[in-house]
Amino acid sequence: MSIYSPVKSIQSNLKHLSWVAQRVAAGDYKQHVSSLGRFSDSFNEMIDQLSHYREKMEHISNTDVLTGIANRRAFNQMIKKLWDKDIPCVVVFIDIDGLKYVNDDYGHSEGNHYIKEVCQILKMNLKEDELIFRIGGDELLILLKKEDAYTCEERLLEIRLQFRKEMKRKYRIHVILVLVVWILIKKKTKQLMNI
Repeated sequence: MSIYSPVKSIQSNLKHLSWVAQRVAAGDYKQHVSSLGRFSDSFNEMIDQLSHYREKMEHISNTDVLTGIANRRAFNQMIKKLWDKDIPCVVVFIDIDGLKYVNDDYGHSEGNHYIKEVCQILKMNLKEDELIFRIGGDELLILLKKEDAYTCEERLLEIRLQFRKEMKRKYRIHVILVLVVWILIKKKTKQLMNI
């Protein structure tokens, strides 16, 4: 056995380690090394921690701090994916009426609670493939992965009625959701209805 065999083996392992490190630096956290004993275990643990940290940061950066629902950044990412894959969808713009009344009469902390309640009630009434996003203040978006706008209109009216019932029970005020609906199909965007 030549002295060059262990050296070549070490060189090969270090080249592989270098390649894996480059892949990890590029965001590929599925890579692992196995030929360097305990060092491999430590290196792989570092990769797993980096992957976990990245997922956590991605979740934080896509979540509205106040309500816990997805934010504008998450909406932009989702709509780009749907657009790139040419998947038709309906975007519903929601403006919550009554927030100024709650803020003026009960204070901003109650206004924040009001926004959270609105989001929670809407979220409870959405189906699994219907997503809600807070894009700012009292403005929300619902994204429906549907092409048929008129089926969508029935669904939105159903959501709206349930929402009104829940909000009237909790706040004893009549709350209006202003809904403006757009249907998005690649190369075509049009406003469909104003409910």
